[in-house]
Amino acid sequence: MGAGIEDASKTMKDLMGAPKLDVGSTPAKLSKVFSSLMQDAGKAAGEGAPAAPASIGGGFSSLMVTNVALTAAYTAGAAVPGGEPAASQAYTEGIKAAGAAFASSAITAIAGITDTHICPIPCPIPPHGPGVVTKGSKSVFINNLPATRKDDEVFEACGGPDPVAMGCPTVIIGDDGGGPATAESAAAQDQAEQQSQAQSTAAALTDGAASGAPLVEVCEQCERMRQASEDEKATFAVRVVDDETDEPVPGVALKITLPDGEEEVHTTDEQGTVEIDDLEAPGTCSAACDIENARLSSTYDFVGMGDTRLTPRDSESLQPTGQQ
Repeated sequence: MGAGIEDASKTMKDLMGAPKLDVGSTPAKLSKVFSSLMQDAGKAAGEGAPAAPASIGGGFSSLMVTNVALTAAYTAGAAVPGGEPAASQAYTEGIKAAGAAFASSAITAIAGITDTHICPIPCPIPPHGPGVVTKGSKSVFINNLPATRKDDEVFEACGGPDPVAMGCPTVIIGDDGGGPATAESAAAQDQAEQQSQAQSTAAALTDGAASGAPLVEVCEQCERMRQASEDEKATFAVRVVDDETDEPVPGVALKITLPDGEEEVHTTDEQGTVEIDDLEAPGTCSAACDIENARLSSTYDFVGMGDTRLTPRDSESLQPTGQQ
């Protein structure tokens, strides 16, 4: 059991708390409750409550028949001049009572495999109905059922979730379970883990000393630094622009000499740029640009003094421009 009952309980709480229920939209909300309950009914059928799906399906059919009758009564009453408020109130009270009865019977059918709880707080009709704890202890079981602890939530048929206010003060269950964590429980868990690690380390040192074997420990920080140095790459990028307009010049062929001596020819894109990624660092790249009077600016731009006529020129030696 779990999400299905939780969703149904929350939806029913909203319905029960509404001062007025709409004839047109209420059936859809009840259908949502039914669908949520059927999710957990299927699980219950495989865990010792095989009749749960059929019981819930029959109960919902009866609920819809009741809704049809209440809707017809509302329609007739609202047609009388000035009769709508009373007709609406009658529909609201009637469908709340029928919905509460359906949800309570459905929870009881599903909870045949577990314990149910009844809210002790007096409340108007309809009552909150039976409830179940959907998330209890993960490691402590009583009669094959998860133990319930203080602050675990009871999801009631019509009242939504309510936390368990009190338990046996002499019983402490320390796993994480479904209840909220606290700073004290987190600190206790951290201390227990540190003690366990210390005991394991002491045992390893004792065994190593007894056997005469050297103790070799891998430094995680050193390993991360070594891996980072192996993965270090560089990017080489240059751009060709018009010196007078500062506009990029696409389609210019650049001969690039990589740090390992390999030569590649790249053509500038629409932004006048050539970029080569994943270069091994450190290293030096050279670029040759075939624009007359080209020069290299401090921003790694080849500029041609406003003249883009192609003519051979010497290469420029550049360092890769960035680390990846």
